[in-house]
Parts: sequence; C-alpha cells; structure tokens
Amino acid sequence: MDRAHWRFLTDPTFDAPGTYPSGLAKTAPASATPADLGRIDVVLLSHDEHDDNLDASGRTLLADVPLALTTPSGAGRLGHRTPLKN
Repeated sequence: MDRAHWRFLTDPTFDAPGTYPSGLAKTAPASATPADLGRIDVVLLSHDEHDDNLDASGRTLLADVPLALTTPSGAGRLGHRTPLKN
C-alpha cells in the first residue's frame, strides 16, 4: 500500500435514519454509502461507545478496512486491527 495515497474515514455511520439501540436518534441519511467511498485504508474512530460515531453499518465496514485507530479501550473491544490495545 502506497502511504502517499492512503484513504482515511472518520467515525463511520451509514445506518438509515431512526432510533439507535442506545436511544440516540439519527434524523438524516448518510450522504454516501460505503460502496460510494471506494477503498478505505484507515478508519479514525473517536470512540465506539455511541452509535453516532460507529453504527451497525460502520462496524460492518470495519471488516474490510485494514486498520482502525481509536482509543485503547475501544481497540480492546474492536479487535486485532486496532494497534492501540492496552
């Protein structure tokens, strides 16, 4: 992977509008779908505790992204592609 051309995405949320399991409400659709974005090399995730930062569709997207950077506690919850685990 050519580091000069990495593609980053922050806090992926693509679920349809509605009420998330956490009780938060999404009032508008995402402006793009994961397919619209093409290849994503890195997800920058501020945290994974709220659906408005990482929803179900965003979690699905993570399976196809080589690297996710997030908090140490989030890295522990999300797995092996997050290098900042404690």
